[in-house]
Amino acid sequence: MKRNKSNRTYPPKDCKNPACDIEPVFVPTWFTQVFCQPQCRWNYHNDQRRIKASTTHIAEKLLRGADKKLGEMLVKVKRGNLAVTDALLAYEGIDTSLSTFQEKNIQTGGQIRWFHCYGLELIPATGRYTIHQRNVK
Repeated sequence: MKRNKSNRTYPPKDCKNPACDIEPVFVPTWFTQVFCQPQCRWNYHNDQRRIKASTTHIAEKLLRGADKKLGEMLVKVKRGNLAVTDALLAYEGIDTSLSTFQEKNIQTGGQIRWFHCYGLELIPATGRYTIHQRNVK
């Protein structure tokens, strides 16, 4: 079914999309029209969704990035030194205050801050961190 287009014209309006490069000022054919073209409407809403997603999921993005870096660091740590410093974690961009949850280590009594698959435990005597890998069954 084809939609009939109105022959009425209304006063010129500015397109609601600030990035409009089609018709920044247009003559609407219906009184509620705020975009010059359907493509302009889609572009506007896609941009709004992208902006919302970039701010909504920032914590999850940081947690996953830190988890990936901890996994890479664990491979290097197993070959040499068993503890990592706060400076190294800061250099890698890992925020030690973030975590998905905390758990008490039964062997040492310290708190493990888990990201996803990997976690950090502070060793109070040295001020360094031990990297743990979660046992997945």
